[in-house]
Amino acid sequence: MPSYKYFAPKFIRVESKVFAIGDIHGCYKTFEKLLDTAAPARNDTIVLLGDYIDRGPSPQKVIDLILELKSGGYKLVTLMGNHESMLLESRQNIHAFTNWMYNGGEATLRDFGIGSVAEMGTVYLNFFRGLRFYYEAGRYLFVHAGFNEKPAETFNDVHSMLWARKECYASASFENKTIVHGHSPVDCLLLENAVRDKQQVINVDTGCVYAHRKGLGYLSAVEFPAYKIFSCKNIDIE
Repeated sequence: MPSYKYFAPKFIRVESKVFAIGDIHGCYKTFEKLLDTAAPARNDTIVLLGDYIDRGPSPQKVIDLILELKSGGYKLVTLMGNHESMLLESRQNIHAFTNWMYNGGEATLRDFGIGSVAEMGTVYLNFFRGLRFYYEAGRYLFVHAGFNEKPAETFNDVHSMLWARKECYASASFENKTIVHGHSPVDCLLLENAVRDKQQVINVDTGCVYAHRKGLGYLSAVEFPAYKIFSCKNIDIE
């Protein structure tokens, strides 16, 4: 179980726009372009679904941009992804560190110019420690990966929130709810179908960092409650 503190999400009514953005994975230029394309206002809410780091070339710039947006008055909700969780856990033992390296952590250390998380600046560590596991806004539930359907575990099972892969939910806990997540790269067409049909589960991860894989290589955002998609092709990886 991760050692960092859990912060309960704040419930809001959906009166302004809510933008959910999928897994960025160090693709700073593409992230910046997507923000310019979607053009959220300061009174809108931007929900980042986790996995800001690893694999891509510029994870530090991604975090710096997020911190800049927050300090600039934008309403950002930053969720914990499994990659941020692995970063924090890598401080505990060599096995966790090795697992993180296997999953792209080397790119993050390289970009930060450090050899381990112990050398990372306090501002960045505090950012990672303060990430939420889920966020609720009206009928929408935002999470990095998914949920445990058992009522007693739904909002307590951190492992499921970071790693689960579910395409539908039968539990009464999710009745009249729309679950918006990332974590599992999907073709843009699948995202378009889910949004068009207003499906119960909408996966916003269109595999931005996998620019050389057929059907992937896009960073996407979905605007709620308008159900509008914004997608930008990866411009960080040639």
